[in-house]
Amino acid sequence: MSIVRFFCAALAAVTVAVAGDARALDLLGEKLALHGFASQGYLDSTGNNFLADTRDGTFQLNEFGLTLTSRLTDHLHLGAQLLSRDYGDVGDNEIRLDWALADYRVHDLIGVRVGKIKRPMGLYNEGRDSDFLRPMIFLPQSIYDETRRDMLIACIGGGLYGNVPAGPLGDFDYQFFRGWFDFPDDSVIARATRANAQTFATRKGLGTVTDVTMDNKYVVGAQLIFNTSIDGLRAAVSWQRGRHDLTLNGGALPPGELAIRGKYVYSLEYVNGPLTLASEYAETDREQRLFGQLTMDGRTQEWYVMGTWAFNEQVSLSLLYDVFYNDKHDHDGKAYLRQGRPDYLGWRKDFGAGLRFDINPSWTVKAEWHQVDGAALYLELYNSPQDMKRRWGYGAVKVSYNF
Repeated sequence: MSIVRFFCAALAAVTVAVAGDARALDLLGEKLALHGFASQGYLDSTGNNFLADTRDGTFQLNEFGLTLTSRLTDHLHLGAQLLSRDYGDVGDNEIRLDWALADYRVHDLIGVRVGKIKRPMGLYNEGRDSDFLRPMIFLPQSIYDETRRDMLIACIGGGLYGNVPAGPLGDFDYQFFRGWFDFPDDSVIARATRANAQTFATRKGLGTVTDVTMDNKYVVGAQLIFNTSIDGLRAAVSWQRGRHDLTLNGGALPPGELAIRGKYVYSLEYVNGPLTLASEYAETDREQRLFGQLTMDGRTQEWYVMGTWAFNEQVSLSLLYDVFYNDKHDHDGKAYLRQGRPDYLGWRKDFGAGLRFDINPSWTVKAEWHQVDGAALYLELYNSPQDMKRRWGYGAVKVSYNF
């Protein structure tokens, strides 16, 4: 879909929504409702490109979503969301099915979801595509990395969920899921895997890697959220694992494998009036094999702290410190130095500040700046090695409409 057709579709949807109801287009009483959002941003950076060719600035930062929900009975709900996004080389405004599910809640203690379901990870993964649910334009990249979105957002399968009371302590929300997912060809993880495969193919004299197909075999995970009896305080633990088979040059080269042996996220959030404090810590234990050789084995380490202060109902300020290490046991990047590469490819330390202005219930404007030390999280895909900088920064502004 071209950018012109995308914005025409977005404008038409917004027009219909405004003509009916700015918050929801009520189609059949309370049985069927249409919601959505549209946003356009501008992204600029110094020193390095980030997600796109941003050193000269780019408007390739937009999202458009339509969500249809149906309440068939008190227990059975249906829903689906179409999403179009453009984040540099990713998305290209192609309309895709983001999620679609049937949700049957037997009791508060247990419910069942089947279809293409959102995957619980940390506190914010399930709502990461709605700009109105985020205090800043970008969620902390250490855990909610945009380059890994397609690996984390949803899967085709099913899950169980429910709420268990815990008396005076509060209550627990739980989720469990199992399924599989597809890797879009333009996803950053697919491009990074192709680049990695080419590096090792060159070392082994196997020629050019022209094609890498990633096939997810399964993904499974669970989450437990403790809603404490202290107003505004909740804690969570999330876990996922999965395996992906790699086919190189249509099978002409030896196959590979990428295994996520375990991703663990520990979360804490406290909301007290105008103040919101959040912190999460994560580790990802992964292994990759290419051409019969172990090319990746170990754990990443990821954590952040973020605070948001709402001056009033319209204006809020957020401060963020966000850290990612590609190897939990090599914070200094010594493994990269042994390969003749910069050590700062092993980490990313981000201090960010952002302002949010809610003009009204439908319109929001955000602006933020991030000062970064390090070049982890696939920054090599957007920058030539000789031009890459250790210390760099990026800023963004974004306007969003919710209906």
